Amino acid sequence: MEDAGNGITRQTVHGERTTVVRYVYPPGSVFATHHHPEEQMTVVLSGRIVFTTPTGEVALGPGGSLLVPPNLPHGARVEGGETVESINVLAPRRERSPSA
Repeated sequence: MEDAGNGITRQTVHGERTTVVRYVYPPGSVFATHHHPEEQMTVVLSGRIVFTTPTGEVALGPGGSLLVPPNLPHGARVEGGETVESINVLAPRRERSPSA
């Protein structure tokens, strides 16, 4: 696991065509608004998290998912007192060190 900032940790695995990232967000954490050229599919495994985009907010709980198009600004914040764990699949494969 590596530090992703604000107490958030991540574990990254690169495949030939995709990158998979497991994130763990402590209660109260915020992931700053950012964007990247890869499409992102997020699936929440535990806890509740709210994603923000220019078109509004999407609240997700366990089993919830969200597709973020390439280059769309987005951020997230943990809602409630539970730790959030999610899996993000990025395509195409991320060729740079993830800052987001």
